[in-house]
Amino acid sequence: MQTHGKYVGLLLVAALFVTTQVWDASALTISPGQGVTIDQVDLRGGADSSIGQITIDRSLLNLTTSMSSGFVNVYDGSNWVVQNLPVFDLLQSDANTISTNFNFTGAADGLNISGASLSIDYSAAPTTFYTGPLSSWSVGNVDNAVGGGADPVSGYRAGPDLSDVIFNFSAPGLGGLVYQFGHPNVQAARNQCAPAAVANSLTWLKNTQGLAVPDPNNPGIRTDNPNNTLVGKLEQAMNRNVTSRTVGDGVWPLDGKLKYLNDTGLDANLDVKHVGGGANNTAGGDGAGGTLDGDDDYTAHGVTSEGQGALTWAWIQNELANGEDVELEFYYVNGGAHYVEVTGAGTILGVPFITHVSDQAQTDVDANDNKGTDKVQFDFLVLKAGKLFLTNENAYALQAISQSIKEVPEPATALLATGGLLMMLKRRQPHC
Repeated sequence: MQTHGKYVGLLLVAALFVTTQVWDASALTISPGQGVTIDQVDLRGGADSSIGQITIDRSLLNLTTSMSSGFVNVYDGSNWVVQNLPVFDLLQSDANTISTNFNFTGAADGLNISGASLSIDYSAAPTTFYTGPLSSWSVGNVDNAVGGGADPVSGYRAGPDLSDVIFNFSAPGLGGLVYQFGHPNVQAARNQCAPAAVANSLTWLKNTQGLAVPDPNNPGIRTDNPNNTLVGKLEQAMNRNVTSRTVGDGVWPLDGKLKYLNDTGLDANLDVKHVGGGANNTAGGDGAGGTLDGDDDYTAHGVTSEGQGALTWAWIQNELANGEDVELEFYYVNGGAHYVEVTGAGTILGVPFITHVSDQAQTDVDANDNKGTDKVQFDFLVLKAGKLFLTNENAYALQAISQSIKEVPEPATALLATGGLLMMLKRRQPHC
């Protein structure tokens, strides 16, 4: 039996930063070439959208600024378009490349944008409002082709909606950060996000806690001969309709996930839970498992997922803090559902956020399967119309599913204080 001694979570419960300034004069103005990239998003079926994407290369930014962590803000002369995008310290996160979406103010879908006047700064603490001197930035292009829930994602979609975020900035600095190191991100075929998210989660449990997953987390589909990939086996169990890497439908993952766990015997070592879903929790369509409600247990193929109620940010953070992996489905406001693997959760100035990974450029726009998996995505979360809303995606969270290795006995907990940070490192019992 092989023992896996990697820790599975990092909980930041101290070292909060406080700020009340309108513009932080001590913040560093960022210039092109210092680790920040600006792109226009080319959507599947919607080239040159009005959505922008900012990407932070942590290694380069920290090298050129001599700062180990902080917050990036962007002002376009009219609006505060990127608000307190965190750049985590090496001890807090392994996300070297982090991205989020923003709006090109006044831009129209279909209009190519090659440059923009922006003010970008990098400060040690988050700010409650930001303006700064403008400079010229070149704008590239980045593909975004995601999806695989009940409804396909295609065409132009509404850009980020940060209107509620600034009004909720009310508490000190960065708080409650939980980040799970080492999450994989497999290249996904078109509409394969659901089995891909599950494959990534199970592989993370395998790599960090010794779960004996028998199949490798390599790109594949159920029709491969032979089919020896985890994502292919999962979509077969989920009965996803697929004929090639560029032709396939979306699927709801829970039923097939439970089948795969039963087929492999992994259910004996795992507890499975879900929240959200059902007609009361969907937005714009029923993309989260028919009428399944988060209050109800769900049993299929001899395996039960425990219903734990409504989907909340606090539930996601708690699952991550306890070393459990989380798959999240969200539904864009103008149509289309997508599954991601959640990697982190915390608050900035009191506003909750999550980080997540998925293939952002599925095979139909990435024929060589070498793009779209190299970035961690960032989203603020707010309550909107009674639902959990991902502001930077402009999408409603529908359902989350988690699994964890059964604890016998309870794991030891070690507390480590270092540099003002209080970290909780939790170790799991090895499983083979």
